[in-house]
Amino acid sequence: MSVSRRALLTTAAGTAVAATSIAPPAQAAQKVPGHAAATLDATADYAVAKLRAVAPGVSGFPVGTRFEKWTYSQNGDWVGGFWPGTLWMAWLHSGEERFRTLALASAEKLAPRQDDTGTHDLGFLFYPSWVTAWRLTGDDKWRTGAIRAASSLIRRYNPKGRFIRAWGALNDPANAGRVIMDTMMNLDLLAFASSQTGDGKYLDIAVEHARTTQRNFLRPDGSTPHVYDFDPASGAPLGPGTVQGYSPASCWSRGQAWGSTDSPRSTAGPAGGNSSPPRASSPTSPWAR
Repeated sequence: MSVSRRALLTTAAGTAVAATSIAPPAQAAQKVPGHAAATLDATADYAVAKLRAVAPGVSGFPVGTRFEKWTYSQNGDWVGGFWPGTLWMAWLHSGEERFRTLALASAEKLAPRQDDTGTHDLGFLFYPSWVTAWRLTGDDKWRTGAIRAASSLIRRYNPKGRFIRAWGALNDPANAGRVIMDTMMNLDLLAFASSQTGDGKYLDIAVEHARTTQRNFLRPDGSTPHVYDFDPASGAPLGPGTVQGYSPASCWSRGQAWGSTDSPRSTAGPAGGNSSPPRASSPTSPWAR
């Protein structure tokens, strides 16, 4: 059974009912108005044309640009999943085998990161790359690798504070109580692991982290900071902070978007309920006060 291109690109939570595909579908099911679909398709055409031009010269995982030249990470840093994920989207849109080949080769380079317990970014790394590779190829090595990465991620969970620490090695006390909004985007990997293994510990941790984020990050006006610090020993909340945002009192909008995009879908259900944050601006959201 083929995977709908639009469904794959717009939701991550559908992995519990993953399907495999040998070739991309010729035409995705239209679920948006015709004029909007045409605009989206034109935008995708443009993006794919850009990828055709630049992909042959990409020598690592693109991190950014400097003086109009790509800068790269060879191990993926925190962005390594985005490049193979982009290539998968290009393959699904165009059907061009070159993108599939490049996506598989790029994803393979992330293999050593499965056991990386020094970062919370394993969802960023393995969901767009390895989970997608499994969904589209059916090769079980991608599924088992993604589950292994999820097992590494939950080692960062602090049961006292019920949060996943963001930065630093597990034995680094400097960041032991630091939580950031970005982590919400990594929870899909945990939901995937529970759906595939039948072991609820992954989803339980995802839900608890989402609840902690909801309780502490959300302000009465609906805004959210980048960082919230906790006492790592007791789990007690200490207060907001920032690294990317303007100030501890400001709203870091990119992080807020990250915090309310996919995790409401992946942590919903009997374990998650409405614990994780939908869009903060929604009047029916538990984040709305």
